[in-house]
Amino acid sequence: MKKLLILISVCIGFSGVVHAGDLKIGVMDQIEALTQSSQAKAMIGEMKKSTAADEQKLKALEGVLQKLSKQLETDGAVMSAAQKQKTLKELDNKKADYSFLRQKLQNRYQDGQQNILTTLAPKFKKAVEQVIKQGHYDLVIQRQALIYSADGMDITAAITAAMNAMK
Repeated sequence: MKKLLILISVCIGFSGVVHAGDLKIGVMDQIEALTQSSQAKAMIGEMKKSTAADEQKLKALEGVLQKLSKQLETDGAVMSAAQKQKTLKELDNKKADYSFLRQKLQNRYQDGQQNILTTLAPKFKKAVEQVIKQGHYDLVIQRQALIYSADGMDITAAITAAMNAMK
């Protein structure tokens, strides 16, 4: 009797494994699917346009910081105390400006990314559901959660295409 119970338990345990072979599994990269959509690309383009002036200011400040640092390095020994103090103060002010502007840009990018995600989330969800239904998938897994998957399992491009087809 005990052997029969063990045999039944083993058979039940393996029946799930055998059935798992019948599953149709898809792999997706949510971030790639979202960012490759035409709407996300347009939103990213607008975000880049709106931050271009600040990006230029940041690069200019970076150049000024390098120039001032190099000036202190090369001429610091021959500068008067007042001139050295003035240059150090200017360097500190430019560092503060640079840090503030960099943080401002970083916040704008994060806000823009969050806006893209919240704006496109419903469309993304519908596209995933559509691809799952059309492809008869039993299981869809995030690519980042996997160690390996065969090439034919990736449905990211299909999700992006479905998003692009939606109005």
